Amino acid sequence: MGVPICHVEDGHKVATVCDLANMSLRFKRAIRWDPDKELAIGDKEAQTMCCGASILVVGNGGRRGIRTRDPGVANAVLSQLS
Repeated sequence: MGVPICHVEDGHKVATVCDLANMSLRFKRAIRWDPDKELAIGDKEAQTMCCGASILVVGNGGRRGIRTRDPGVANAVLSQLS
């Protein structure tokens, strides 16, 4: 496995902005976002698409992470890391 190009937290922020941009294009409207709470403001449809599972694993190999909207994938990754 290679060296990551950024910290997991930074990658998460970039992926979130990309997800929000794609949702805005799909819904054909602006999406208000609270970055501290990581919630779509007043938009249940956008919030439903945002409620993914994020996993941050800290170990001897450094920080690794995965972001997915599928809880099954998140559980499978965690079971492999145990």
